[in-house]
Amino acid sequence: MKDFILDKDKTKAISDGLNIELKDIASLNKIYKDISKGIKPQYLAHIIRTVEYKLKKETKNPFFEIICEPYIEPTKDTGYGSILYYEDVIGIIYYNPQLDDKTIRNVIAHELGHLILETMSNKKLSKQAEPLSSVLGLLIMMDKNDFYANKTNEYQYNTWDELLSQFILLKNQSEDIFNIS
Repeated sequence: MKDFILDKDKTKAISDGLNIELKDIASLNKIYKDISKGIKPQYLAHIIRTVEYKLKKETKNPFFEIICEPYIEPTKDTGYGSILYYEDVIGIIYYNPQLDDKTIRNVIAHELGHLILETMSNKKLSKQAEPLSSVLGLLIMMDKNDFYANKTNEYQYNTWDELLSQFILLKNQSEDIFNIS
C-alpha cells in the first residue's frame, strides 16, 4: 500500500504532529531501515516466540531460546531442514536457504513440530516423530494462513492520517492531554 511509504509530506506531518525535528526522523528512519532488513528471514517468528515462551516456563529456564538459521553450505545430505535440541537450553532449527520462502516456512514449522513433540507431548508419540511433526507443522501453517487471510485486516489502518492521529493521541495522553489527536 503506497499510502504508508514515508515521503517528504509524511515526514513533515510526523514532525509537526509529534513535535520532532526532521533530522531526528531521518536518523530514526535510517536505524529502522537497518533493522527491517532482518524481518524477512524471521520466518514464523510469532509462533517461534510463543513456543519459546512456553518452553521457558516448562523448562524453568528463563534463557531457553529457539534460533532459526540457514545452513551455511547446504548439500543434498543436509536436506530441507533439521533441528538440534539441547534439552532445556536451546533449539536450533536449520533450513536450506535455497528453497522458496513458502517451503522454508513449512520446513521450519515441521522442525518446530519436532521440538514441540519432544518437549510437550507424550513421549510414546516420538516413535512416530516424522509424521506427527508434519501434523504439528501443518497445524502451525493452517493457523498462520488463517491469521494472514482472515484476521490481520482488523489490525490495519485504512489511511496514513488515521495511523498518525493514533500516535499523536498517544503523545497527547502521555502529556495528560486527552481526546485530542
